[in-house]
Amino acid sequence: MNPLSLCLLLSCVLNAWADSRCGPTQEERNHGCCDKCLPGQYLGKMCTESEKTKCEWCMDGHFAELHNMFDRCTKCRSCQQVYAENCTSTTNAKCSCRKGFLCSNKDCSECEESKCPAWEQMEWTEPLDEERSTRNYKCEPMCATHEYFDEKQYVCKPRTQCSALGLNDEFPGNKTHNSICTSPGISLVHGILGVGFVLLSFTLLVFMTHSFIKYLMKNTASNLSKTHTFHDNNPTVFTKASDAQLSQEECGMKLIIMDESINGEDTASRAGDHVWITHLG
Repeated sequence: MNPLSLCLLLSCVLNAWADSRCGPTQEERNHGCCDKCLPGQYLGKMCTESEKTKCEWCMDGHFAELHNMFDRCTKCRSCQQVYAENCTSTTNAKCSCRKGFLCSNKDCSECEESKCPAWEQMEWTEPLDEERSTRNYKCEPMCATHEYFDEKQYVCKPRTQCSALGLNDEFPGNKTHNSICTSPGISLVHGILGVGFVLLSFTLLVFMTHSFIKYLMKNTASNLSKTHTFHDNNPTVFTKASDAQLSQEECGMKLIIMDESINGEDTASRAGDHVWITHLG
């Protein structure tokens, strides 16, 4: 080994030994090792040979996650919609988007409304890039082939396999609804009930029609009977003797027409105006 190589090797060893004198939470300075500030703090004044490092606590809305020697804390993240976790002096805020929206950057601090149906989710077709203002996306199903999306609970659930349970598959299910199964005998029962309902409806219709016709006939007969009774209770009234075409034998009466002169007046014109009825018996 030549002298130059040996010198370089010794220099590296000395530097490594010097660095190892400071701990993981310290930083080397010309006069020695200075303590770093704790998480949640920032550097107020660098240490000296006679004084230790002076640190200050982060102000509200700022944080410091690690031991550091920075002169200020980092500003907390601002969320556009939902704060999944609030910012503290040692942790940054975590953001999320409301249902129907998708994170439009890595930190989810900005959200974009989803153009997909409820059972599908937006998938970006390009890598996330904070410098890119717009990106292309596509809608992908949220659930697997044999699952359906429960909108109330906002989760995917497996569809019921009717055939595996020995049941009939009345409705196979789709992306948003579960399968509907029926027992093998249910279809026959439904058929019988359907026929019974039709027969009952027809019987009721016939009964109502018959009752209505019977009511009309009874009402018509009652009106006719009242009309005949009215005529029977109103006999014919004769105003003149000539109107009563009855013989003496039929009525047992004798009609006598009296001719009189009253005050010299001719009674011929008044003949038949006065009728006296005398019983013979």
